[in-house]
Amino acid sequence: ELKLEDNEELIGKLKQ
Repeated sequence: ELKLEDNEELIGKLKQ
């Protein structure tokens, strides 16, 4: 199950 913290980390990687 994804959490907000995990989503923020993934978004940060995508925004590289």
